[in-house]
Amino acid sequence: MTETAIHGLSVADLDDLIARARQAAQDDASALERAKSALSGSEPTTQEGGLDTEGWKRRVLILALRMSGSALAGILQSLVPQAADFVRDHAGQLAAAIDAGVIKVKSELVTWLVRMGADLQLANMIADVLDWYL
Repeated sequence: MTETAIHGLSVADLDDLIARARQAAQDDASALERAKSALSGSEPTTQEGGLDTEGWKRRVLILALRMSGSALAGILQSLVPQAADFVRDHAGQLAAAIDAGVIKVKSELVTWLVRMGADLQLANMIADVLDWYL
């Protein structure tokens, strides 16, 4: 990964998330650093015997939702303001649902968003963006 963003996240966004994780002592920042290295091409992925990037993407989403900051802004940048605001308003609950395994796939995310009050179009728009992280 270069300074250009992958799915809305730049290296600076990931560095900010790692710093927030360290400060909050909520997560093992070294695991996030390893994952950042893997996605930037300097560590092997699971296919090559290294890091599980799929689990890392989910962890980044959960932490970004819980801690806000530039990582969450990067993830939400492609959404219309109403959708981004909905995610921010429900970020803690959404992070908890993903972390608890209630939301594992896009269809579960859409269902959850509708239950939280999003109309179906808004829910699908949000799910299209967040699906990569699930």
